[in-house]
Amino acid sequence: MIQSKKAVIYTTPALLMIFLFWLFQKYSFVFFIELILGFIIGNIILELDHLVYWFVINPKSQESQIAQKLVKEFNLKKLYNFYLQTKDFHKTLIFHHFYTQVALIIISIFVLTSSNIVTSRSLIFFTNLNLFIKQVFSYTEGKSQFQSWLFARMPKQVSPNSLIYYLGVLAILNFFFLAKMISL
Repeated sequence: MIQSKKAVIYTTPALLMIFLFWLFQKYSFVFFIELILGFIIGNIILELDHLVYWFVINPKSQESQIAQKLVKEFNLKKLYNFYLQTKDFHKTLIFHHFYTQVALIIISIFVLTSSNIVTSRSLIFFTNLNLFIKQVFSYTEGKSQFQSWLFARMPKQVSPNSLIYYLGVLAILNFFFLAKMISL
């Protein structure tokens, strides 16, 4: 139940922004559909990281074997429940890593400043927003937990007390991305 509440908290700001775009900007229904499509894909991309963990990064672990079996059986309900139970223990994820986030930010700046395709802009925006919200929650739950998955496999670590500055920079970038989304 706690995981479901977190998922709602993660997505509520994005859903609110979609509604506000639609309501106040009086965009066409197609714009709204494109925005929703980008929102869904942008949020799913980060969760695919756990499949990469089970099938590529750590395929021989007992947890991965269970997940692989559930995928082969196409038992999506059990797979989803298993994902909810195990996702907080994955520390070596690819899309949740510092280097990937830097690459995502660079791609985001390019897409949001040069593309007028609503789906791609909303996908990139909501991916950034979702990751930022997850990072804020992880930081508030424990600085060392946040540090361990963001900088996994890195020999040099940012001190836990400096992570607030990292989140501050991300907040500024997300406000910039929001401004670019509103200027569509």
